[in-house]
Amino acid sequence: MPRFCFLKALYWKAKIRYHVQKKAEYDRLIDNFKKVLNFSNEDNDQKTLNELILSYIFEKKKKQDAESQIIVIQDQILTTDDD
Repeated sequence: MPRFCFLKALYWKAKIRYHVQKKAEYDRLIDNFKKVLNFSNEDNDQKTLNELILSYIFEKKKKQDAESQIIVIQDQILTTDDD
């Protein structure tokens, strides 16, 4: 198998895996969000709710930055091999 085809197959495999992971993360997010809302409503603890949401946003942003960096590197590899 030529190197270009192999790299292209890896790229598509990674892209599919990425979308499957996003779906799983979304499902986990919704479950966690429901738990947090129930917890907050039971204890009427707005500060704890805010802290949980802010920590989730921080972790999500950090993960998105790392994924963006990986995509840029993958695109550079594919562009280099096209030449």
